[in-house]
Amino acid sequence: MGLTIWRGAVRCALLCGLVCDVFGASLVAQQAAEWSLVSTRMAADLTADDGSAVIRMDYFLEGGRPGASIPVQMLGFDAATTDEMNVDGRGPIVLWPASGSLRAATVLAPATATSEGFSLSLEYRIERAVEADDGALIVRLPVVVVRLAASEDGVEDRFQASILLPPSWTVTESFPSGLRPGDGAEHEVSLAVVPSVLRFRGRTDGKWRPGFPFLVDLFTGAFLFGFGVLGWRHLRSLAA
Repeated sequence: MGLTIWRGAVRCALLCGLVCDVFGASLVAQQAAEWSLVSTRMAADLTADDGSAVIRMDYFLEGGRPGASIPVQMLGFDAATTDEMNVDGRGPIVLWPASGSLRAATVLAPATATSEGFSLSLEYRIERAVEADDGALIVRLPVVVVRLAASEDGVEDRFQASILLPPSWTVTESFPSGLRPGDGAEHEVSLAVVPSVLRFRGRTDGKWRPGFPFLVDLFTGAFLFGFGVLGWRHLRSLAA
């Protein structure tokens, strides 16, 4: 009899815990859904010359209320990852392993946040962002993504990044494509969506060498030029 009562109590406790977990997850999702992401700005500094990158992410959110939970996550790439970040300069929080290389955390909208919008800033350091070998380099910059629906205000470039590089570096190819020289030693890119990583190849000795995207563009240009020449000759033969 006592064993039966004990088993019943255990089952009841497990059921209550499951209900609380489901209710808590639903409440967090409901709170987060009130906020929407308007834009994301990334600034990365790779000038430390030790293979690291200091990254600052600035997000502009709107539509929610103070104290609501905001889920964030970061997908690490090989050794390019981190386990903590600084939120609005208030101190570090831990990015917990979610699955595989995925890290996740939850931040709270500050008491000063209004439904008209507020800015959220995260800063973190990737210790091994750069792999260099005999002048060649590969850079991986994981992006901390805010897991919120995008606002419906028609923003074209929801993601903009500015990457500060050492003066001697040259970039040969990037993913996503579109990384271009900006002012001084900075490179910039604007995208319609927020990527999980910015990745590019280059040289540390200042020598430029063509990358795969350049070769693709060159082949495409040559193909179009040849097609245009054939079309022009065909039109001339018809006119004659």
